[in-house]
Amino acid sequence: MQPPPRKVKVTQELKHTHAEQMSRLHIKHQTECDLLEDLRTFSQKKAAVERDYAQALHKLSNQYLKREWPASLPEEPTDHRNMYMVWKAYLEGTVQVTQSRITACENYRNQVSDPAKTARLQKEHQLRKGKYAVLWIPTSVFTVPSESIHTHGLFPLFVVLQPELNIYSI
Repeated sequence: MQPPPRKVKVTQELKHTHAEQMSRLHIKHQTECDLLEDLRTFSQKKAAVERDYAQALHKLSNQYLKREWPASLPEEPTDHRNMYMVWKAYLEGTVQVTQSRITACENYRNQVSDPAKTARLQKEHQLRKGKYAVLWIPTSVFTVPSESIHTHGLFPLFVVLQPELNIYSI
């Protein structure tokens, strides 16, 4: 047979519950901040890889465009029946595509990386602000039950710490 459970002081139980909720809240905010930082670094690295690829392809296309072709090239650039003109048009198209890729990489980096950084900073600020706002609760909440128990006999142990975060103590 097990011994009867110990009587735990109400204030001790409230302190323990509050500490547990604060640690869970801190862990939640920290994982969200880590996720935002991962998103930011991934987008920066992805944009860098795509930009390097586009720059290398642009350089390669320009090298082939600068080559001298046989003297039999027609004077009219609208003659697309010649194999050299088709090749030249392909390389020019590749140069245009690489320029648009470089622009798209910069836009992607600016549209994802910068907002992710500001969101992470806002989350960290919200955590600091919320932590200090909740720290004053224990002193007032922990003294009320003991006073209430002594004067009235019972105290309903239902305290809502932050309803938008679903943090309750029962």
